[in-house]
Amino acid sequence: MTVLLTGACGFAGRHFTAAARAAGLDLLTSSADGEGADLACDILDPASVAGAVAEARPDAIVNMAGQASVAASWREPKHTFDLNAVGALNL
Repeated sequence: MTVLLTGACGFAGRHFTAAARAAGLDLLTSSADGEGADLACDILDPASVAGAVAEARPDAIVNMAGQASVAASWREPKHTFDLNAVGALNL
């Protein structure tokens, strides 16, 4: 089973990566710019999402990309909404 993980470089994503690899999953990691991950997948950009999905051809997608900080969400509510809602819609 091939799994595409978005948000692989975040706090939860790093833990999921370790657990998934320990379980023997075929995991492809992604980050918005591709740095520190297998591929780039900016969930705010539908073309980037389509490209990453086409390249990975995953059986499943685990989305851990988004804004998790409550404090940051109050400072940047539109950006938080875009990441958490529009990003999920793009996926």
